[in-house]
Amino acid sequence: MEVRFGIEGRPLPVEQGENLLRAAHRAGVFVEAPCGGAGVCGRCRVKVVRGETEPPPRPDGFVRACRTSIASDLIVECSATAAGDRSGLEDRPRQQALAAEDLESVRERWGLQPSVKSCLLSLEPPTIRTNEADLSRLRRAIACECCRAAVEIDLDTLKELPQALRSGGWEVEVVVHRPIAPGSDAPEPSPRILRVSPGPRSAPLFAVAVDIGTTTVHAVLLDIETGRPLAQRGEYNDQRRFGEDVISRIDYACRGEGLAELQRAVVGTVNRIVDDLLAQTGIDRSRVLYLLAAGNTTMAHLALGLDPKYLRLDPYVPAARFFPPVAAEDLGIRLGRGAVCEFLPAVSSYVGGDIVSGVLAVGMEEDPRTTLYIDIGTNGEVVIGNREFLVTASCSAGPAFEGAGLRCGMRAAAGAVEAVRIRPQDGEPMALTVGLERARGICGSGAISLLSELVLSGILEQNGTFSHKDWNGRVREGAGGWEFAVVRSGQSATGEAIVLTEADIDNLMRAKGAIYAGCGALLGELGLAWRDIERVLVAGAFGSSLDLESAIAIGLLPDIDRDRFRFVGNGSLLGARLAAASMSAFAGAIRIAERMTNVELIANHTFQEEYTAAQFFPHTREDLFPVVWSRIRGRAGGEVRT
Repeated sequence: MEVRFGIEGRPLPVEQGENLLRAAHRAGVFVEAPCGGAGVCGRCRVKVVRGETEPPPRPDGFVRACRTSIASDLIVECSATAAGDRSGLEDRPRQQALAAEDLESVRERWGLQPSVKSCLLSLEPPTIRTNEADLSRLRRAIACECCRAAVEIDLDTLKELPQALRSGGWEVEVVVHRPIAPGSDAPEPSPRILRVSPGPRSAPLFAVAVDIGTTTVHAVLLDIETGRPLAQRGEYNDQRRFGEDVISRIDYACRGEGLAELQRAVVGTVNRIVDDLLAQTGIDRSRVLYLLAAGNTTMAHLALGLDPKYLRLDPYVPAARFFPPVAAEDLGIRLGRGAVCEFLPAVSSYVGGDIVSGVLAVGMEEDPRTTLYIDIGTNGEVVIGNREFLVTASCSAGPAFEGAGLRCGMRAAAGAVEAVRIRPQDGEPMALTVGLERARGICGSGAISLLSELVLSGILEQNGTFSHKDWNGRVREGAGGWEFAVVRSGQSATGEAIVLTEADIDNLMRAKGAIYAGCGALLGELGLAWRDIERVLVAGAFGSSLDLESAIAIGLLPDIDRDRFRFVGNGSLLGARLAAASMSAFAGAIRIAERMTNVELIANHTFQEEYTAAQFFPHTREDLFPVVWSRIRGRAGGEVRT
C-alpha cells in the first residue's frame, strides 16, 4: 500500500491504518499542524484525490490529516504541492532497524537454557532400612533428573524441606539456580536450591529482565521456559531526585545515608514496574523466581548497595566487575519466595553491563564487519570492533537526550512532541506528538528533530544562537532568554507554550559533542577513519524513534553512507532478555566483558580536541559533514552565518 502527496509525488510505502499526518511527516511533506496533531487547530486539512480513508473524506474530498487513517492506495493534495511549492519536500530514507533475522540468528546461536530450572521429582519414601537424610535423598534425585553437579541449600530452605517432602507425598517441585562462573579464571560455582514445594508445580516459572538506566528503568516479563516476552514497561528512575547523572549520584551516595537512599529508590522503581507487569498479565508473583539486570557500573553498584566512591576517583576502580548472585529479598525486590537476582558484568568504572548486554544482543563479538555501536543515553557509551577486537569508551552526554534537563523536557509519553518539520519561509512548525494528543512537553527524539530543523531552516545559527528574525513570532525572548515556541500556549495541554530555549540548545550541543567526540577519539586510538566503519548500530531507549537525518544534521551521528546505519532500540534490555533465557548467552556476556579494552577519555587529548570541534552545528569541519552543509547552504541560498 502506498500514498502519493501530489499527482507527481513519489510513492511512500505505508501500512494499512497508518495515520495520514504521520505519513506526510515521513515523506517530508509539510502539513500545518501547530497543535501537534491533537485535532484542535483544524489546520491540517488535505484533499484526498483518489483512494479510501477512515473516516471517509467529506463531499469536497477534504479530511483532517491528524484524524485520518489510510485504508487504500492514496493520492493526496495539500497546500504545498497544490501550489507547486516543493520547498517543504525532501527525500528522506526510511529508518532501518536491525533486521529481525539478524537478531533471531543471535538468539538461535545461544539456544534456550535458563539458569533457573524447575524440576518435578518423585522420591522413594524412606524405610527403616533406607533411612538416609532427607537432603541426601533429594540431592540424589536432583542429580538423576535435574542437575548432575552437587547442589547447595541455604538454612531457611533446609528448614522447610522435611515438611515439604512429606506433605507432597514425596513428590516435590524443586527450583534450582545454576550460576555462571564470573570470569574465565574463576572456579565453577555450585548450583543452589532456591525452593522446594510439595506436589506438582502449579504453573511455569517466569523471569524479569531489567535495564537499569541512569534516567529510566525498563523491564520485560518472560516465560523463562520458552523465552517468550509477556509484557514490557518503563519508568523514570526514582534516583533522579538525587541528581541527573552518575557523578552527582556518586557524590550523594558518599553523604550519610545517601547510599541506602539511592538503593531504596532504584529498588522502589523496579518493584513498581514488576507490580505493573504482574497486573498486566495476571501472573502469580510466587512463580517469578529470577531477575537479570543490566546497567552501567554506577547503577549496578547503587542497586547492590556497593560503595561507588572510587568509581570517580583516579584510577577509577569499581568494587567489582563481575557480581555474585544475590537473593531478591536481600535487595528488597518483591518476587517469589527464594528468587535470585543477577547482574551482567561491567568492563570499567564507566562502561557497564548495559553495553556488554547490547554487544551481546547484536552479535557484534562474532561479526567480521568493523562496527560502531553507540548507546545514546545519559552516559553515551561507544564500542568499535568486530570478532577480532572490541574497544570501548564512555563519554558522558547528560540526560538531555532522554528529555531531562530541558525546559519543557519529558519522557516519550502521550503528549510529548516527538517529531518536527519547519517551513523555511516563515519558521512555521509541523509538530507531531506521541498519541497525537495536545502537547505537554518535548521528548529526546523530538528535541533532536526540532533542533535539526532549526539549524537547516536558518532559524538557529551554527554556534547555537537564534537568528533574531521575526519567524512568525516563534522566536522570542522569554523569562530565561531567547526561545523557539514549537507549540503556542493556546494549543498545548498545559496552557503554556512548549519551547526550546538557548540553554536547552547548549545542553544538547554539549551532549551531541561528547558522543561524536568519543567516537572520534576511539577511531584515533585504533588508527581508523569514518570510512573504515562498515556498520553503525544506534542503541538506546529512544534509539528506534530517533530520526537518522536529524541526528546527522546536528552532528550527533557521522555524515556517512546512510545504508550503513541500523537502529537497535534498547540493546541493553535485548541482551538482558537473552541472558535471562540462556546460560550460554550469560557466559557469552562474561567473555565479552573480558575481551573489551576500555579507553579512559578523561585524560585523552584527542577527545578534548574532538569535543571542542564538535561544539558547533553540525561541526567545525565541513569536510566531515558534506551532505549536511550542502542542505544548509541550499536552504540559506548560499549564504551561511556562523
